[in-house]
Amino acid sequence: QSVIIDALCNRITSKEFPYSNELVGILLTGSFAQGKSHPNSDIDIHVIIASNINFVKHICQVYENRIVQIQIYSLLKFKNDCMKHDRKRPAIYACKLLYDVNGQCSEYLNYSKKYLDEGPERLTAQEKQILLTKIKTEIYTAEGLIAAGNELSALLLANEMVQLVINYYNDANHYWMTNNNYLFNEFKEHNEELGMLAEKIIFCVAPKLKISMLKDFCRKCIPDFDKINIEYCYEVQI
Repeated sequence: QSVIIDALCNRITSKEFPYSNELVGILLTGSFAQGKSHPNSDIDIHVIIASNINFVKHICQVYENRIVQIQIYSLLKFKNDCMKHDRKRPAIYACKLLYDVNGQCSEYLNYSKKYLDEGPERLTAQEKQILLTKIKTEIYTAEGLIAAGNELSALLLANEMVQLVINYYNDANHYWMTNNNYLFNEFKEHNEELGMLAEKIIFCVAPKLKISMLKDFCRKCIPDFDKINIEYCYEVQI
């Protein structure tokens, strides 16, 4: 696979590439950068170009029978992302710098190292309450859908709730958020027992059993889940 990635870099740095004159850096991200690729993994490339306009452009193409996702980042957008601290891992995580014409990419990536050490931003009290309220009310909704004979919608809603519960658990334990491609694998690394239960819920197609398992999952991930008051009000000021 390194041969394909090297060939892609050569294409991007050549004059044939539309942004070659503005090229600042090239980064490999995604499963290849993490060493978690599989036979059908796409190749994720971030191309940084010299621009003070905050923008991202997405290009998807097939190269050597491999899907290639190319994100064209302005240098300003890349800088802003590197200096942003939220619940997702900083830009420095799981990326490999393939090309850095004047060291600017390295400089901005170094900004994000301190955020990697600090860990993710926490949910606010209001955000936690909103999340917990949504989880509990949607479980009631799923039970109502089952009673009404709309079992497919109940199954899909339950799957969404598993992901929200994992998000709450990750925040409570100060774990980084991740996208759905790695969500369950990383969750199992944190807690194998809960990870196996989450997988069983996702694969379960018996609606009532699925909801019962989901409630048990909530009780194990969220302290005092049964005592949560779903009466909640909040105001957004514009």
